[in-house]
This record gives sequence, structure tokens and C-alpha cells, in this order.
Amino acid sequence: LIDCSFVVDPTNGNGLGTRNLKGAGVRNVFMNTTGIPPVGTPALGTARTYGIFGASALTNTGSTVITGNIGMTPGSSVTGFPPGTFSGMENIDNAAAVAAKASAQAAYTDLSTRSSTTVATELGGTSPAPGTYSAASGTFTLNGTLTLNGTASSVWVFQTATTLVTGATSTPTITLTGGALASNVYFVVGSSATLNSANAGTFNG
Repeated sequence: LIDCSFVVDPTNGNGLGTRNLKGAGVRNVFMNTTGIPPVGTPALGTARTYGIFGASALTNTGSTVITGNIGMTPGSSVTGFPPGTFSGMENIDNAAAVAAKASAQAAYTDLSTRSSTTVATELGGTSPAPGTYSAASGTFTLNGTLTLNGTASSVWVFQTATTLVTGATSTPTITLTGGALASNVYFVVGSSATLNSANAGTFNG
């Protein structure tokens, strides 16, 4: 149980000042922070509900399982579903897709323009601390295990100006430890991502 005060912005017409919620007639004030994203998380808006979103075409091969919606705009070519499956809705060049694209573009701009630490191209065998990283060669590869150790508030951003290629020479694995969450790991790819091109991979945590 806490006393909770708000500082009021003068632009809202109420004047600058502090308003205490625990006053006459208020017995207790509870603050529920469940669901509030950690500092450093981009505002994904309606794009957050999508497992995959494209601009020109979505092409799947094999029994891929996608959790969430799939969408695209302004293109309309979707192939490979089935055998691929997704748990949400399909929004192709409609109002929902346009809104999701705007949200995704805003998040991409945010993530791609953040200051970063330059690291080696190959992420396998490394365990970077939470933060923002860019690829020394302009591309990231993942062959082996990338270990991300942190908490539920830890955020990782990996920026590549060109490509991300995983599983080209060995099995790619991302292991989360210490309470780190997959939803707080972001890969910002400039041109294309080729995932598990030769080997199956896992995302543990």
C-alpha cells in the first residue's frame, strides 16, 4: 500500500501542481505495473500482435508455426500457408495492415537510430550484456549459441545494416537466463533475414 501523487502538466488545463490520490474518502491506493514494458522497449503499437509482417510478399516453405497475426501492405502475395500455420488473423492490404505498418515503421526507426556498441559479425558463442549492438561488417550471423543473461527488464537490440543469417553452418540457439524474456530481444535488419537456412534452431528461455 502506498500514497500515490501525480504531477499535473499545465498544458492539460488543470494548472501545474501535485494531486495526491490518497485523500479524504480514499482508503488505499494500489499501483499495478503488470504489463508495463521495461525501459528501452520500442512502442510497437498494433504491430505487437503480429508474428510476421511484410511489405511485398510472404513466402513460407515447410511446417512453420507462427504465433500471432500475419500481415502485409501494400503487397498481397502470401504463399505457403498451409503447410505453415499461424494462431492469429491474416490482414492483407487492409486498414488493420496499414495501421500495423505505421507502428512497425515507427519502431524500426526508433531501434535503428539508437547509439550502439560495435561487435563481431558472428553472435554464436557470445553473451553480451543488455544493450544495443551493431555488426562490425554490417551483417549478423548466428551459428552456435547466443546467451542472453538478464532480468525481465533487460532489453537487447541487434542492428544490422544489411542481413541476418542464422543456421548456415551449425545449429543456431538463443538461450535466455536469469529471467530474460524473448519479447525484449530485437533484431533490426536492413535488407533481409534468412533464418535457419541449413539447420533447425531453438529459442530457449
